[in-house]
Amino acid sequence: MAEPVLSVRNISKSFGAIHASKNVTLDVQPGEIHALIGPNGAGKSTLIKQIAGGMKPDTGSVHFLGQDVTALNTVQRARLGLGRSFQVSAVIPDFTVVENITLALHGREQSALQKLTNAFSKQSLIAEAKNHATRTKLNTRLNIRASALAHGERRRLEIAMALALKPKVFLLDEPMAGLGNEGAAELTTLLSDLKREAPILLVEHDMDAVFALADRISVLVYGEVIATGTTQEIRSNKAVKAAYLGEEDFA
Repeated sequence: MAEPVLSVRNISKSFGAIHASKNVTLDVQPGEIHALIGPNGAGKSTLIKQIAGGMKPDTGSVHFLGQDVTALNTVQRARLGLGRSFQVSAVIPDFTVVENITLALHGREQSALQKLTNAFSKQSLIAEAKNHATRTKLNTRLNIRASALAHGERRRLEIAMALALKPKVFLLDEPMAGLGNEGAAELTTLLSDLKREAPILLVEHDMDAVFALADRISVLVYGEVIATGTTQEIRSNKAVKAAYLGEEDFA
C-alpha cells in the first residue's frame, strides 16, 4: 500500500470525564475517499478539528505528507495543502462568488490579508477564481453575493474556496447537510471527480452518499474507531450494526 497522504496516530482528547477522542488511528490514502461516520456525539467534528489544527490533542500525532504537523496551527496546515470545508458554511455573505474565491487565493499567497483591495483587481487571481467556479458549476453565478446563493450553491462555493488552496487532501465536514436529493446528487458527482485531484476525508451523515462515494469507511462511536473497512465490510459488521441499531439500516 502507498504511503498515506494523511495519518492520524493514537489521537486522544478529553473534556473532563468525557473522551471525545480515544486512541484514534486512521489514514487517508492517495486517490481515495475515506468516510468517517458515527452517531451524533461520537466525536467526529472534534476529531476533524484536531486534524485541521483548530484543536490540539492531549496525546497522539497527525502526520501530513510524511511530516509531523501536530504542533502546526490551522493556517500553517492549510498552506501545506490541508483543504477544509466546514459543517457550517464559512463563506463571506456580502462578497460575491468570485470575490470569495479570490479571497481564498489571496490568503494562500500572503502571510496576512494585506492589500485586499488590490487582490480583487489582480487579473491572474480573478482568472484562477473563475476556473475554480467553473469546476464547481458556479460559473454562471460569479457576481452573485454568497448571501443570495441557494444552500447547495454555498456548499459548492466552499469547496471552490478549498480548491483555491491547492489541497493535497480535503477534509469535508458534512458537505451534504441541508441539501435535497438533487443537491446531494450534484455534490456526490463533484466529490467523486475531486478525489482524482486529492484524496478526501469525508464526515457525513447521509449514508446513501457515503456508500456511493467511500472507498473505505471508519466508524466512530464514543470517540473510538470501532471498525474500518470497505463499504461491504462495514455494512456486514455486527459491531457497527449494534452501534447504529434503530438509527441506520446497514443491511
